[in-house]
Amino acid sequence: MSGLLASADWNGKAYDGSWKPLRGGEIEVREPATGAVLARVALASPGDMREACMLAKKSQPQWARMAYPERARVFRKAAALVQEHRSGIAELIGRETGSIVPKVMFEIDAALHLLNEAAAMATQPKGLVLPSADGCTSLARRVPHGVVGVISPFNFPFVLSCRAALPALAAGNAVVLKPDPRTPVSGGVLVALLMQQAGLPPGTLCMLPGDADAGEALVTDPDVAMISFTGSTAVGRRVGELAGRHLKKVALELGGKNSLIILDDADLDLAVCGGAWASWLHQGQICMSAGRHLVHLDIAAEYTRRMAEKAAVLPVGNPCTEQVALGPLITMKQTTRVDRIVRESVAMGARLLAGGNPRGQFYPATVLGDVTPDMPAFREEIFGPVVSITSFASDDDAIALANATEYGLSAGIHTRDVGRGMAMAERLNVGLVHVNDQTVADDGTMPMGGRGASGNGSRLGGPANWDEFTQWQWMTIRRKAPGYPLWSPGLVGARSQRSISLHERLGNHSAISAAGSIRHQWSATKPPVDALAKRRTAASSMPCRSLWSAGWLTLPHPPDRLRRPGWSAIIRRWNREPRCSRITREPPPASVAAGHEAPYDFPTFSAGDRGCIDSVDRCFELTAGCFRVGVGEQHWMACRSAAPPHWWPSPGKLTISAGVALGAISVETTM
Repeated sequence: MSGLLASADWNGKAYDGSWKPLRGGEIEVREPATGAVLARVALASPGDMREACMLAKKSQPQWARMAYPERARVFRKAAALVQEHRSGIAELIGRETGSIVPKVMFEIDAALHLLNEAAAMATQPKGLVLPSADGCTSLARRVPHGVVGVISPFNFPFVLSCRAALPALAAGNAVVLKPDPRTPVSGGVLVALLMQQAGLPPGTLCMLPGDADAGEALVTDPDVAMISFTGSTAVGRRVGELAGRHLKKVALELGGKNSLIILDDADLDLAVCGGAWASWLHQGQICMSAGRHLVHLDIAAEYTRRMAEKAAVLPVGNPCTEQVALGPLITMKQTTRVDRIVRESVAMGARLLAGGNPRGQFYPATVLGDVTPDMPAFREEIFGPVVSITSFASDDDAIALANATEYGLSAGIHTRDVGRGMAMAERLNVGLVHVNDQTVADDGTMPMGGRGASGNGSRLGGPANWDEFTQWQWMTIRRKAPGYPLWSPGLVGARSQRSISLHERLGNHSAISAAGSIRHQWSATKPPVDALAKRRTAASSMPCRSLWSAGWLTLPHPPDRLRRPGWSAIIRRWNREPRCSRITREPPPASVAAGHEAPYDFPTFSAGDRGCIDSVDRCFELTAGCFRVGVGEQHWMACRSAAPPHWWPSPGKLTISAGVALGAISVETTM
C-alpha cells in the first residue's frame, strides 16, 4: 500500500498514540472478492483493552482543555489528508469491503463532511443562560463524558467509525475505537493514521481491533463513560444489557426491516429506480436498505416485472477489477444466511423472479414476488441483495404492513400526492421517513437513528451529537455567598439524612448531643430562642415536631455508674409524631452528682407529660410523664400536654438515658 497507509508501520499493530503489537496476537484481513490477504492487524485481548481505556482516561483532560482553535485545526488537517490521499483510500475501502466505486466515493465524501462538522463543533455554543433571580447567574453547559467507547461495523467501516468517533472527540472526550475485525483497516487503521498525522494528542484516540471478548471488555470498563455501538440488533441487545448493568450511557444504532411504499399514483419509473438503489446498493448490506417493497395492488404486477428485468441485467463481480453493480458479500457465512431466507420463502409460496443462485460470496440481485407476512423474507432482516414485494389494497393496509415489525429505522413513500404521503409518514413507527424518496439516506447533519429493535432512541449526527456525547452541568455564580436560616442559634454541629451529630448549647454550662446512624432528618417548626435555655420550665405550647419515617429507635443506657433502673420506653411513629406507649421507671433521686459540681435535677414523671429531647426536635409523648434535666438554672425538657390515645405498638424498644459526663448530657440514637 502506498500514500497515507505507507506512512507508518502499522501491520500487525494497534494504536494508542503509537503503533504497537498486542497480547491478543494478530489476525489476517482478507479481501471478500478474492480471499487474498490484504493486511495483518493486532487483535486486542481484554487486558489490552483495559490498558487502552486507562490511557484514554488519563489523556482526556489535556485534550478537553486545549484551546478550541487548536482542536478544530486537528479535524481540518485530517480532512486535508483525506483529500490528498483520496485515491489510495478508495482502493483500500473497495478491496477490504467489496464495494463498488460509487459506494466508496460516497463513503469518502461522507467522512470528509463529518471531519468538517467536527471542526465546526469547536466554535458552536456549548450551553445556555437560564432564568435566575437575586443576582445569581445560572448556566447550563455541555461537558464531555470523559472516555467514549466506539464499536463500528463492517459495511461502511470508514464513515461509521468517523460518525461516532469524530463528534465524540470534538465534544472533548477521548475515544477508544474497536473496529469490526472483518474491516479493521478502513474502519480503524485509516482513522488512527489520519488523526495521528493531523496532530491529535497521543492517547486521546486508541484503536484496537478485537473480537467479542474485547468488545465486552470495552463496554464494561470502569474508565469508559459511554458506548456508541453500530451493528446487528442481536449484538446490540448484549451491548445494551452490559452497559445498563454498569450504568453507562449507550447509543445503539441497529438493524432494520425497512419498508418502501409505492402508492398507486407513484411515478413508476422513479419508484423502480429508487427501489433498486434501496435494496441492491452495497449488496443490500445497509441497515437502511429496503427489506420490504409494499406496492399497491393496481401497479404491483408492473412494478414486479420492471424490478425483475432490472435485476437480470445487473452484473456481479469483483469491483476492483471489473465494471459491476454488485460485489461480494462480506463473508461466506452471510451468503449462506441470505440464501437460506430466499429458499425458505420460496418453499412457503413466494415467487423467485430473478437471482437466487449464489456463486461463492457473490449473490446476484434477487426479486421475490407474492411475499406474505409469515415468510422469512418479510420478517427477517436479510442484509443481502433481495427485493421482497408484498401488495396492499389501501393506505391503511400499507401502514399496517409497514408497522408489522419490531424494527423501526427507515421508510420511504412514493406518491404524486405530497399531502397523502405526509399523512402516511406520520403514522409510521420509524426514526427516518422520506416522502418521494427511498430508504437509504444519511447526510451527516441529520439525527440518525431508529426505534424499537433498530435502536434505543439515541441519535447520531448534527445537533444530536451534542445530546449524545456530552452531558448537562448546572452552574450558578453569585458575587457573595448567601446566608441560610437552617441552623438554630446555638447549633455547633451538623445534621444529615444519613448520620446526625447534633450539639445544642444550653447557656454556657451544658450541652446535649445526639449521635448515631439514624436515617431520618430532624426538623423543627421553628428554631429555639435564647430564652429557652434560661427558663426552668418550658411552656406546654412550645411547638415540637419531627419528620420521621416509620421505624424503631433505640437510645442506649448510659454507663453503669449513671444508669437508673427502669428507664425504658417503646416509641414508634404514630399520627406523624413518635409516641411513647409505655414507660416503666423507678423514681430517681432528687439530684445526682457524677463527677461534676453542678447538681442535676431529675423530676418525677406524671401521666400525659410530653418529652422533647432537645426542647424542639425529636419530640415524643409519654403515657406516664416526662422528665427534665438541668444545670443550676439551665433547665431543659418539661412540656406538658394532654395524654395521647392508648396505643400498643409492635415489639420494639427505646431506652432513654440521661447521664452526666464532664458537664454534658448525652443522648445517642441508633437504628
